[in-house]
Amino acid sequence: MPGDLGTFIGVLAVLLAALWGTLWWWSTYGTRWLNRRPPRRGKATLPLWRRLCEAHHLSAVEVQRLQALAHECQIGEPLLLFVDPRWLEQSLAGGAADAAVLAELGRKLFGEEFHAAAP
Repeated sequence: MPGDLGTFIGVLAVLLAALWGTLWWWSTYGTRWLNRRPPRRGKATLPLWRRLCEAHHLSAVEVQRLQALAHECQIGEPLLLFVDPRWLEQSLAGGAADAAVLAELGRKLFGEEFHAAAP
């Protein structure tokens, strides 16, 4: 009987040491292993904003206007301009001086049906 208790305590000590070692390794190296990224090649290294501008074939003037619109509207995340046409529509409805540029941006970003949505 005393030998069984000693064996139990020994096995328990080994299991606790293994658990502690695993937790220590995970906190030290495991998160790095999870956060590693595969190597990027080509256009995948470009920031998302630039890749979206290239994908929509935006000119430098159009890119600058989008950036200005994001600033004017105080948009927290300028990438929303690529998915929500309301920002362009509001600017057009407000009588923007460069309405032609905004209308062309809307067409490039949201297709021909954007003109029907804009006033």
